[in-house]
Amino acid sequence: MHMNVLSLLLGALLLCPTSLFAQTVEQGAVRMLGANRNMETVIYEPPGSRPQKSVLLLHTSSGLRDADHRYARRLATEGYLVLVPAFMKAYDISEASRRHTWSTYGKQIYADLQSIIETIRQDMKIAKDDIHALGFSNGGHWSALLAARGDVKSAVSYYGAFSEGGTDRSLSTFRDGVKADSRPLLILHGESDAVVNRQYAAALEEMYRQKGARVQAQFFDGAGHSFDRQLGPAANRAAADEAWRLTLQFLREH
Repeated sequence: MHMNVLSLLLGALLLCPTSLFAQTVEQGAVRMLGANRNMETVIYEPPGSRPQKSVLLLHTSSGLRDADHRYARRLATEGYLVLVPAFMKAYDISEASRRHTWSTYGKQIYADLQSIIETIRQDMKIAKDDIHALGFSNGGHWSALLAARGDVKSAVSYYGAFSEGGTDRSLSTFRDGVKADSRPLLILHGESDAVVNRQYAAALEEMYRQKGARVQAQFFDGAGHSFDRQLGPAANRAAADEAWRLTLQFLREH
């Protein structure tokens, strides 16, 4: 009897896809969230007692990658409940078609992010004033916009694509969104970013200051785009370390 049960269990384990183990053990639980429940969202829970604060972590135009999961795990070890939605995959957007993130599906994606924030508040019992956003490049645009419109307590933007892939060089989306009561924003950008020019980060910082909203910006000498993911150059490594320190300090202060 015991051997038969053991054999069945072993057989089930052998038939189970390895990707399932990656999701449940290495990547955390996966839920379909968003306004239409079509957005795969990986959830990382911190060890220990029930979390009191949460971060919505948003990926680059290359889609959800290992680097996002690694960053989410680091945040979770700091006590944050971290939700990582695959927001481009939900609309079949590739890196090549990344501009559709804003031009075609912008309103839907924003509504999805608002819905996920509401899920964090209602289902996961975290107060709205303890929900933050953090994003990279494409995701950095969305995290900043969530702060500008007051949907999160604060936001961190790594090399944010504020010009929407070069289609909104005047940052009109943010000009319509930034107000005096916009939530605090931390901008992290490399001085040598050849993908997203630092002028757009500086323009958003100035926009925040003109409105009297709280903003902090750090521009890293010699660092390029994706400096936290392309650690070969020494300037990128230094920027990644300092950005992590500033991020933790900012989130704790807000």
